Amino acid sequence: MRPSGEIRAHSLAAITTIAVLVLAISGGCEGASLDELLANKACTPEGDCAEGYVCHPATKMCVVEGTALDGGGGGATTTTTSSSSGGGEGGMGPCTSVTQCPPPRSDCEVQVCIGGECGTTGLPMGTMAPVQTAGDCKDRICDGLGSVIDQNDDDDIPVDDEECTQDMCTSGLPDNFPQPLGMQCAMGGGEFCDGMGLCVECNARSDCDMLPPDDECQQRACIDGHCMMEFTAANTPVSLQTTGDCKERVCNGTGGIMTIAVGIDLPDDKNECTSDLCTGDVPSNPALPGSSCSAGTCNASGQCVGCTTDAQCGASTACVVRTCEAGGICTITYPPAGTPLPSGGQTPGDCAELQCNGNGGTQTAADNNDDPPDDGSDCTDDICVNGSPQHPSLLLDTPCASSGVVCDGAGSCVECNNPTQCANQGTVCQTATCGGSHTCGLTDLPNGTAAPPAAQTNGNCQILVCNAGALQTMNDDSDLPNDLDDCTLDSCNAGLPTHPNAPSGSPCGNGGSCDGSGSCSVLGPNGSACVSGSQCTSGSCADGVCCNTDCTGFCRSCLGSQTGGTTGTCGDVLSGEDPALECMAMNQVCDGDGACWFDCGATPTPPALSCPAACTGGCAGGTCFIDCNAGGACDLMTIACPAGFACEVQCAGSASCAGSTVVCPDYYGCNVVCNSGCNNLDVQCGTGACSLSCGNANNACQNTELYCGSNSCEASCSGSSFPTLVNPATACLAQSCALANGTPCMSGAQCASGYCPTQDGVCCDAPCSGSCHSCKAMDTGGTTGTCLPVLSGGDPNQECAGALTCNGSGGCALKAAGEPCMMNNECASGYCPSQDGVCCDTACNTKCLSCLQAQTGQPTGTCDDVTAGTDPQAECPGAKVCGGAGQCVNP
Repeated sequence: MRPSGEIRAHSLAAITTIAVLVLAISGGCEGASLDELLANKACTPEGDCAEGYVCHPATKMCVVEGTALDGGGGGATTTTTSSSSGGGEGGMGPCTSVTQCPPPRSDCEVQVCIGGECGTTGLPMGTMAPVQTAGDCKDRICDGLGSVIDQNDDDDIPVDDEECTQDMCTSGLPDNFPQPLGMQCAMGGGEFCDGMGLCVECNARSDCDMLPPDDECQQRACIDGHCMMEFTAANTPVSLQTTGDCKERVCNGTGGIMTIAVGIDLPDDKNECTSDLCTGDVPSNPALPGSSCSAGTCNASGQCVGCTTDAQCGASTACVVRTCEAGGICTITYPPAGTPLPSGGQTPGDCAELQCNGNGGTQTAADNNDDPPDDGSDCTDDICVNGSPQHPSLLLDTPCASSGVVCDGAGSCVECNNPTQCANQGTVCQTATCGGSHTCGLTDLPNGTAAPPAAQTNGNCQILVCNAGALQTMNDDSDLPNDLDDCTLDSCNAGLPTHPNAPSGSPCGNGGSCDGSGSCSVLGPNGSACVSGSQCTSGSCADGVCCNTDCTGFCRSCLGSQTGGTTGTCGDVLSGEDPALECMAMNQVCDGDGACWFDCGATPTPPALSCPAACTGGCAGGTCFIDCNAGGACDLMTIACPAGFACEVQCAGSASCAGSTVVCPDYYGCNVVCNSGCNNLDVQCGTGACSLSCGNANNACQNTELYCGSNSCEASCSGSSFPTLVNPATACLAQSCALANGTPCMSGAQCASGYCPTQDGVCCDAPCSGSCHSCKAMDTGGTTGTCLPVLSGGDPNQECAGALTCNGSGGCALKAAGEPCMMNNECASGYCPSQDGVCCDTACNTKCLSCLQAQTGQPTGTCDDVTAGTDPQAECPGAKVCGGAGQCVNP
């Protein structure tokens, strides 16, 4: 870059040259106009120019604001053009002020107005042009003739802000040459230059010494300038192995080593009578009983001995049985004559059975249960008669499906034998038929035939008749309508139902008479529905029915369903009921003798003569109703129930009772009903019965407390919030909406115990958060709701690692003998015989051995001989059974 002092020197020279040129061209200041003087005045950027002029940044001369000269210019050569003289490079026009002259055509020109003619002046050669390109290794300078040329400037270096490049100019050409490979750097978190201008983390794997050292399963690597670990492919064996353990140590694909089961790393015990096996990753050497060996045959203990199995005595057949008896002697026995051959030796459907003849040969006997093959007809049977296949016809009307609906009794499947079997029964004006060829058809009923009653509409003054197999509607004035009104007449008029009023005085109802306008005047008997006593013969209407008395007072009703008596006769409400909710405010029910039953012997005081002002909902039956249902009607208040009354406070509006305190009366009951808006409510119970009912609305009773008094104290709830009972022990009958242990729950707030273990979902007597503990009977064998250790062998919440299960004491362990299993690695003994499905003390995998108590009589988990005379696992050939000594014998 050129030093700023040099630029200033060039600019000062340019200004001086311009001033000299202007004075020389104009002949001094005498012939210059005011505009010319203003436009060519020397200036500084701070503002020495007249209004409408600005200071040119390169020439430091005043120029007209808004013209091209505004951005720089000036010149050492002045060109003027006169319209009359014809000189110059084309007419630039006359002027009286430089502001009238066109803008210059180059950054190295400035306009002038001299002698009334517009012209331009070129800036001195070497003047820096106002617009430069930083970092291009060049300067834009004026050539003294008004044009801009480039000049090399090796100080104007191209800075790319990269730590791994060298910024330089070479004979006017910019370059960012890369720093040497491996040079230290720190840009962007890197450490080394890569020789191509970038600062990277590494150039070779040796630069990655911050990573773990190399081993068989992981190696350092430098990829694209980044350090990373390269992992050996999963399942690649490592060098250190243990021969014969059925396992192989391999890379896990993420840099570590894991152990996998391999079936070829066999445990060789050098015994010709055992097999070298890998079961998963468990090595074993089970015996090979019956195998040939150097001394004869291998026995069940893995020893090389003489004859031990039937197979060594030759092949048996169904009728010739070859066995190896004690002492290694082969014997031949013949099943009794008549013994059936196995199913594989029979011919299905030939009505015969192939049997042994008792001498090693076979014989044939009739078998009437060996039904012959289906002959393809739904209407024939496939049976054997005296050893001969037969196909007799099925009975008439036997259902079939091959080509019809029913059998014709002659072995064919047909559409019908009678019309009722036809799928299409036609319309109500048609009759189904079954022709001689057992095919269905339809016959129209005679025209004018009335449609059956099921098709008619009674009382519509019309009748449906048949016409050409279809229904036709005709007027029928004898089909009278019935509106069930004694005070109207039922008639037809040209096929339309009408109901004119009955004459006045016509009888109606129960002893009433019509008024001529369609109404009946009658008094109802006791038990009939009513609204007022004026509708009843008794003059009394109670509970919506005519009653023998007014039936007033506590726990009285005229409904038989409430008294157990006759509807229409006033009586006492049944004991334990409260249909009119008269006793609810006292948290009690009717006693069966016309009164409310009070707990704990509390004696109520007589009700007041008049309804107190506090009873905003009125009084009824000695109960004061306080209405707080309007939103916010009673919030943040003390709601005092008046003495001498049972009290019921209703809260159902938004925040209607929020943050309030209800003070209940003594002796009389107090009931607070909260269906919404009762959060943070306190209920102070008196000496009477006290209850708080919370409805279904979410959070209806959130943070609500019920302070129990000396009488019954109860909270009931069905929503998602739960009121708290305070001092319930002071009440003679304390109840809570909290759930009992063993009840399904979602949080501890629902439970009386305060505990609802997440994994169990029932209220529990303890947090039950320890491993292998549960509050459910199905997991512990105890009682649901009581926290106990999970039964041994179980793991209902998947708490134990790998093949471990709960050990019955709150810990994890491999399964003990006798516990259910699927794999050997689940068992502490290492044995899980597949045929038994329980952990066993040995492999127990030879014939007629079992680990199940039901098969051996020994405790489950102990391998022993199967009970003699049985073969529960069907291991013995033919009719043989286990002999009680690990061998198959004849029964």
